Amino acid sequence: MDSNQLQNFIAVVDAGSFQKAAKLKFLTQRAISISMAQLEAELGFKLFLRGKNKIVVTQAGQQFYAHVRDMMQNLGSTIEILKTNQQAEYQELNIGYFSPFDGLLLAQHLNATQLKGKVKINVSEESVENLISDVVLGVLDGAYVMDYHSQNSYLKHPLQTTTIFNNQIMIGISRQNPLSQMPFLDVEILSQYPLLYYAPEDSNYIKNGFVSHLHLELKQLDIRRAPSIEHMQLLVAANQAIAHYAGGLIDLPLNQRVAYLPLDGVDTSYSIQFIYQKQGPKADLIKKYLSVIQQ
Repeated sequence: MDSNQLQNFIAVVDAGSFQKAAKLKFLTQRAISISMAQLEAELGFKLFLRGKNKIVVTQAGQQFYAHVRDMMQNLGSTIEILKTNQQAEYQELNIGYFSPFDGLLLAQHLNATQLKGKVKINVSEESVENLISDVVLGVLDGAYVMDYHSQNSYLKHPLQTTTIFNNQIMIGISRQNPLSQMPFLDVEILSQYPLLYYAPEDSNYIKNGFVSHLHLELKQLDIRRAPSIEHMQLLVAANQAIAHYAGGLIDLPLNQRVAYLPLDGVDTSYSIQFIYQKQGPKADLIKKYLSVIQQ
């Protein structure tokens, strides 16, 4: 005995015939007849008295019908309640980030979010190029992406963007360097020291985005990708290089040995964008997440 047999039985009683029930269930009359015969065999009693072109529900069949109808209604209600409770209590988002800076913002959001404990959030660090493609493909539900306002490559894709943070790029310089005592740095200093940036993969996104703000040609700069954020910080603290940092999102080792200064006369503003599929399968959960982190 299974739920299909019970649903067929209810349909037969409600319709008053095998033929009408078959039409309602999009089955053949023979299929309904076989299903009812199998159900009677399993129960061990007759549900119907069969006559020419008509059926009569037996007294046992009427009692069984009342019980089965209530049972199926209760089962349906219970299933819907459990589905709703599970969706309310536990859902999952896969969110990517690019650098320790937007990763710090993501961590702050996760610690503060009111969804904590109700939504499982899986995080991964990838290059911006991979973040964009993974969101487009649905591998990620969303991603934190640093935007220099000059290379919105993700806008070429059918993605929605929401600004979740704004600040300006800072240049980190060792406190051993006398220039660290200045309120800001002249842009010309960038061509006098190795200029480091960190990216988790061999990506030119930060280099191209940052340089696009400057009135310098790329060939004038000794710009290098650091293999790790710790290595970059160590070289800057030792006065062997200067480096690119996302202002407002700096929480790194050796912070006390590095000064973070803006560039004079140069617009180095940036933002962190949250990118996602507007019509994605988790669009409602994404909207809820964004509403919480923007409070």
